[in-house]
Amino acid sequence: MDSRVIALVFISVVVGMMGVIGIGGIVTADTGCTESNPCEISTVSELQDMSIDGHYVLVGDIDASGPEFYPIGYDMESGEPDSFSGSLDGQGYEVTNLTVRSPQSTDYEGDVGLTARNTGDIKNLDLVDVDVEGEIRAGAITGWNRTSGVIDNVSVSGTVNGESRVGGIAGSNSGSWVNSDGYILNSSSSATVTATGSNGVGGLVGSHSSDAVIYNSYATGDVTNNESSSGSAGGLVGTSSGLIEQSYATGDVYHNAWDVGGLIGDADDSSVTVDTYATGDVTTGGDAVGGLIGSSSGTVKSSYATGLVTSEGDGNYTGGVVGWDTSSSTDVEYKDNYWNVDSTGQDESDVGTGLTTSDMTGEDAVDNMTGFDFAEVWMTSDSYPVLDSDESDDGTEDTDETFTGGSGGSDTGTNWFDNFWWMLLVILGGYLGYESLLAE
Repeated sequence: MDSRVIALVFISVVVGMMGVIGIGGIVTADTGCTESNPCEISTVSELQDMSIDGHYVLVGDIDASGPEFYPIGYDMESGEPDSFSGSLDGQGYEVTNLTVRSPQSTDYEGDVGLTARNTGDIKNLDLVDVDVEGEIRAGAITGWNRTSGVIDNVSVSGTVNGESRVGGIAGSNSGSWVNSDGYILNSSSSATVTATGSNGVGGLVGSHSSDAVIYNSYATGDVTNNESSSGSAGGLVGTSSGLIEQSYATGDVYHNAWDVGGLIGDADDSSVTVDTYATGDVTTGGDAVGGLIGSSSGTVKSSYATGLVTSEGDGNYTGGVVGWDTSSSTDVEYKDNYWNVDSTGQDESDVGTGLTTSDMTGEDAVDNMTGFDFAEVWMTSDSYPVLDSDESDDGTEDTDETFTGGSGGSDTGTNWFDNFWWMLLVILGGYLGYESLLAE
């Protein structure tokens, strides 16, 4: 073949590859979306094509009606999920009518959500009227929020269904206790959450692991676990081994077996629950049901419950705050916890102090719920005490961070340094072609 043709073909191929990676301004899912210059997302197809290590921002509301959405992070060939390690800043915009399922090309039914697994940063995002369905670990934002994963200032509405470890925002939440803020913070779910198997189901998180953190978050959707022989269900969290602080749940909770609570179904000895409340009705077909926690062997402080507590089973281990205290460690602390003896229908509890409605409402709460910090954490209201953040929350993220990303759109924000090696190939190809022409 003529050397001039070879040179021209080589240069054409290299230039074409430059366009694919973003130098030519072609938007792609896996290159050029840097933390300093994130790619802009304006359509559901762009959302679907996000790479697991890219950085993105929403630039408007997205209607995701139509084809099913596959969790970001799934390998469409192997069917195995991977973690999203980049960032997604919703900038307060909504994604509506998102229907999430596992890819049909695989039998793997775990880790279902907007992302399959998350070790990155997802914030300032509202998912409205989602329809999420999986088996193990299902949640609207992610199936599994893993170590170093941060979900901040997100909200969810719609339905989330699965077998086990099912939650409105995350099926499972696990990590390292590296700071006081935690991994799921300033977030909420009004989604209806339903499970049919063992392990936890919760309004916000199904399974909340040791050293993970939930802070300043809440759930208002109803929670149901239809498994009849095992598992747990809670208005906020199904099973907890981590920290839950300044958070609450208001949805009704039903579980056909045991370990059912208005806030947490089962809290083990490493769990810490501080400054929380639950107001939803709690019903079990078995035992171990509490207005706040079904079974507890962990620390619980400065919390209260007001929802009706009902056992349709034998009625064993039923209480206003905690149904069954299983603690044995001297490190566990129960302090300053209360329940409403009128509204819960419970005269007794393994943990806490029973008060009347009048004792717990209005300014009388300050005199009777003496362990609560009404100066910094709690506020009185016309009804029961509320967390200070409840009244001050204006729906925006409480942060000093501002977005300083790139231009987005058809410009991926790729800089020359990111593509140094491609530029070197272009120069080399041109030089070789020129030398071949001279040799002719």
